[in-house]
Amino acid sequence: MGKALLYRLFSAGSIPDSRRSELEREGMVLADEGFSGHLVQRNLRIPGRCSLYKIRSFAGYLAITRQRILLCCYGKPQIDLPRDDPRVSRLQVSCPREGRLLISFRYEDMRPGWQGHAKFRINSPMASQFLDELTRMGAQVEA
Repeated sequence: MGKALLYRLFSAGSIPDSRRSELEREGMVLADEGFSGHLVQRNLRIPGRCSLYKIRSFAGYLAITRQRILLCCYGKPQIDLPRDDPRVSRLQVSCPREGRLLISFRYEDMRPGWQGHAKFRINSPMASQFLDELTRMGAQVEA
């Protein structure tokens, strides 16, 4: 499984050096960068916008340290939670096939003032390792 085209051409979805050193100080457990994926949003309601269904492609990175989970795409953190945060247990994770990780959550649980559902479909050779670590942290396995 190769890296995303945007990563290969423009390094989109790579961990910035400043962020990498911060993550290494926190004790990097797992990290993958430059993977491709899709964000599926359903029934999204945020101030000034609403959408019944929206799907977008991205290149991003996912890192798990001894202190937090960090998923970034579109150049912004989409999930940035401390390991002991109770919201980690509201994450739904699954690995429907080798090399694909699904992470979903309700926006109400993560961002004040937002409503709807988000599902990240991540294509990474480390998908099963991320699934194991996330379930160890308390995330729920999606049926």
